[in-house]
Amino acid sequence: MSSRKMVATFAVAMMLLVGAASAVAGSTNLTDNSGLIDQMTNFAEQARAAGGHVTPQKASKAAALEKFSAAGSVNETIDAGGCSGNPLTPMLCATTADCAAITMQGTVNATSISKNATLDACLTLIQASSLGECESGLGTGTLSANGNSVNISFGGDFCLSDEIISTVTVYAVLNLGYVVEGGTGSLATATGNGNLATSLLIVNPMGPPESATGDLTMTGTLSK
Repeated sequence: MSSRKMVATFAVAMMLLVGAASAVAGSTNLTDNSGLIDQMTNFAEQARAAGGHVTPQKASKAAALEKFSAAGSVNETIDAGGCSGNPLTPMLCATTADCAAITMQGTVNATSISKNATLDACLTLIQASSLGECESGLGTGTLSANGNSVNISFGGDFCLSDEIISTVTVYAVLNLGYVVEGGTGSLATATGNGNLATSLLIVNPMGPPESATGDLTMTGTLSK
């Protein structure tokens, strides 16, 4: 067994996201060297010049954040190309070789949601972000149960971890940060954030699509 050192490249994924957002917004005055505060200020100036305005709203007290966790076993698929419905796919995945998609599906015990919540998520990996044994990506998914669901967006790293030559087995991990962005039913206004980690066990890989199994854990906060 050979251990491989993981390299954190979440910053790369965030830079990709900022770049994609700027492209969608049509911003023209931002430079590669401008900081986030400068970018936000320039955006506001451009929006106001274009007639954008803010409608005053009565401030409401935000719901209290509570500790949140989820854990369970998931089935995974690794395939060429990006996730359908991911805004990065048409921007950065011109060919199937530019990206890879990791889907995750399974039943998890999610506090404040259900002991049998269904996870359905997909992460688009950007091949150009490769650094050592890791690649960065962004994805979306849902946690749902009893007609209610929360939407999650996440970004971070997919890293090869170990290989066992004698059994032709590959181990990999996903280390992601996530945010909760509303949902449906009683979770329609849910917010929160935290960390998401998933293991992947791939036996006898033969080329995409590859099937994998693993365990998922989420820790963070959630408000309804």
